[in-house]
Amino acid sequence: MNIEGKKSERAKIITKDYGALKDNKNGYILFKEKESVTKALELNQTKLGDKHIRVDTLKGSTVEKKEGQKGGASEDDFKTTVFVGNLPYVVSEEEVREHFAKFGTIKNVRLVRDAKSHIGKGIGFVMFDSEEELRAAIAGAVKFSGRELRLKKATDPKKREKKANRKEAALEERREKRRQAKKQDEESEDDMNIQEKLANYSSDDSEDEKPKKKSASNIPKVPDLSDTKTFEKMTSGVDRGADRELKMQNTISFN
Repeated sequence: MNIEGKKSERAKIITKDYGALKDNKNGYILFKEKESVTKALELNQTKLGDKHIRVDTLKGSTVEKKEGQKGGASEDDFKTTVFVGNLPYVVSEEEVREHFAKFGTIKNVRLVRDAKSHIGKGIGFVMFDSEEELRAAIAGAVKFSGRELRLKKATDPKKREKKANRKEAALEERREKRRQAKKQDEESEDDMNIQEKLANYSSDDSEDEKPKKKSASNIPKVPDLSDTKTFEKMTSGVDRGADRELKMQNTISFN
């Protein structure tokens, strides 16, 4: 049974069991004098056995490199590093180095692998000695083992993080503006509804306060006393003397 992922790093070193796909290992050497560190840096990118080795100082080291000397923490130079995508999952650093070597002096090759299985993730980085070599590699190193590589200038992870943070901040700002605009629209709609309701209430109250007009049918009809028949009908049974006097008064009043 494969228990490669369950072994500790110390156990793997003692048993020399680095995994079926793991053919390299990192190590650290502590020198007594700084001069020895400077000499050791000269071994960077030289071959040890059938592999090229990378010799660096730890970040924060006070050792000064000689002019033009390779190695050291300054190799984190993304200006001369090519990002390589669409690599085969099973491939070695030496194979990638051999493919890119014709475009210039290679300072380092790094492939991204799974921490437990050591299978490649299809991406890597190739660092050249100059930006001219980087541009030549991007233009010419497109094909590899029948695959079309994705090549572009590598970017500093810190810069990528800052860019991602700026993008997220801008996105959040747009979201906040949309939320504020929606809130304002809802408040405006509420204000309009309130004003409309107040207008309706005011209209209803004014209608109630208006005096009601009397219908013409409710006004009692005044009889026409100038009409002889009407007059006689109304004065039937009344004393004739009084009748003649009343008729005379009505005639005078209507004339």
